[in-house]
Amino acid sequence: MGLVAPTAASQVLGDLGAILLLTMLFTAVTSAGSEELIFVSSLVTYDIYRTYYKPSATGRGLMRISRLAIVGFGIGMGLLALMLLQVGASLQYVYLAMGVLIGSAVVPISLAIVWKRTNKVAATSGALAGLVCGVTIWLASSYAFYGTLSVSTTSQNMPLLAGNITSIMVGGIVTLLGSLIRPDNFDFKLMKQKIMIVDAKIRRAVEHESDEEYFKRWSNFGYKFGFALTLILVVAWPVPLYLSGYVFSKEVYIVWVGIALTWAATAATAIVLLPLIESRAGIVKVLRRIGQGSNAFEEETQQNNVEYYHARRSPSYQKRILVPVDGSQQSLRALDYAANIYRSSSSSSSYDRVTITILNVIEWADEDEESMDDELASTMEEQGRQMLRSIMIPPRARDYERMVKLGDPSTKIVEMADKLKVDMIVMGSTGLSKSEEIGHVSRKVLRMTSIPVMLVK
Repeated sequence: MGLVAPTAASQVLGDLGAILLLTMLFTAVTSAGSEELIFVSSLVTYDIYRTYYKPSATGRGLMRISRLAIVGFGIGMGLLALMLLQVGASLQYVYLAMGVLIGSAVVPISLAIVWKRTNKVAATSGALAGLVCGVTIWLASSYAFYGTLSVSTTSQNMPLLAGNITSIMVGGIVTLLGSLIRPDNFDFKLMKQKIMIVDAKIRRAVEHESDEEYFKRWSNFGYKFGFALTLILVVAWPVPLYLSGYVFSKEVYIVWVGIALTWAATAATAIVLLPLIESRAGIVKVLRRIGQGSNAFEEETQQNNVEYYHARRSPSYQKRILVPVDGSQQSLRALDYAANIYRSSSSSSSYDRVTITILNVIEWADEDEESMDDELASTMEEQGRQMLRSIMIPPRARDYERMVKLGDPSTKIVEMADKLKVDMIVMGSTGLSKSEEIGHVSRKVLRMTSIPVMLVK
């Protein structure tokens, strides 16, 4: 129904081409649908429910809201798909109309990324105003050109073009004017605390202020390269062919297809091989472990235990302090107190240094852990990491690490204290529950552990 890829695949390869394309389409749709469900459930659960409705929600409550959001979104998308099917809208119609529906957000998002003076209210208003104006012009031009509103008339090129241009331009103009009238001054350094960098090499580089110029230089290169590539692929290449009305000869078409195949083959090779090359050290280590068997692992574990035992007996070793943080004022005071312990101990010759482990435990019933959805658990852990990254670490704490766990808070705190072999637990006397005395988590930790515990009001 107007799509080039399935038409070409079925004409060139017959039924096999249709089957291959259907398989590729199925994997793409299920992958995108899965991500959409995760994103929507995360937005509803954390950005709406926990942020505005119930900040002290437990893991069980968040799981329930997340599942309701997934079910609601899935039913809504199913009804929308059935409606489009009943009115006779093709995939091509959906693709072209998508520009009208989401094009208004392109300029606001782009300005928010590259321009620190972008006003958040103006960006939001621009996206919404562009959507309303784009849809209005799209439908009005369809009626003006063809005298009626239907799937056939609204799928014509001129109404869609008018709607797309209106949506993009209105969103951009409202955002730009609003930001010029009332400019913000966003500090992009805050993004260091908001975005989790998975790659350890890049993360270590980002944590050093001396590498700011390095990343700024490559960021500018990325902007210039992306802009130049856009001009080449979107303007310089296709526009002359369109305006000249040129029709490919067989030889030119062969060259054109050859370029496309070379591009695709190069991209596929890079996508497949680069991860293997970058992970070669880890792959070799795993293969060696497999070849050596479990004896080598046991010997290494015993060696580590011996080294730790000797380190504990030595007058100079690394001292560890565990600081559970839940975002409450008491937990933040505990973190500051732990940093003071660091300052008083770091000058002593008894210890080389003190490592502060900042732990955030997202409450989750133990009996539900086996049925826990991996994707949702990963999303919840990422939310915990974002909370930890938003906390300003006292400058005195030069050696620290952040950690997120799911489960019963008191149980996980004791488990991590034993696993990390910490010397002390420093935590708030109460948490988000606003208890006047010692909170239930602090009380259980005191009862369950033999490690010294310092409670901070």
